Amino acid sequence: MAANAQQGAPSGGQAIPGCNFVSQDRVWRDRVQSELDASQQWHRNWNFLTTDYEELVREQFPNRNPDKSKRQTAKNKLKELISVRPTTPVDQYITVLPSTKPVPRTTAGEVGWRSGDPLLSLDKYGSYARPCGSILKQLNWPRDAIN
Repeated sequence: MAANAQQGAPSGGQAIPGCNFVSQDRVWRDRVQSELDASQQWHRNWNFLTTDYEELVREQFPNRNPDKSKRQTAKNKLKELISVRPTTPVDQYITVLPSTKPVPRTTAGEVGWRSGDPLLSLDKYGSYARPCGSILKQLNWPRDAIN
């Protein structure tokens, strides 16, 4: 028995290495006690959240009387601002002129043609843009890092 205690082996299979039940229990008791204290002091610190806003503001703004007719007119004005206006047809504010260049005849019809004008090309970078390579190369990591 004394040999087992000296070698650091668990006695009877009940002790777990690296686990201190006494300190864990003390931490748990402190946590429960702090929650009890906080729940008892809540009314002193946060009770103003349960009162009505009008009661809180009444002292700061004594001349403020909530007038329902003023509120209703303000709500109506707000509804007018928020309301969705009827849509106008696109033809009224956008005019599309016919193209000066003829559309090439392809098997796909008009879809998929490209302009010969370099200003209208969709390839911004072209084939001259250098590829950046993989993230592994940029970070100088081995290929095994991703698996």
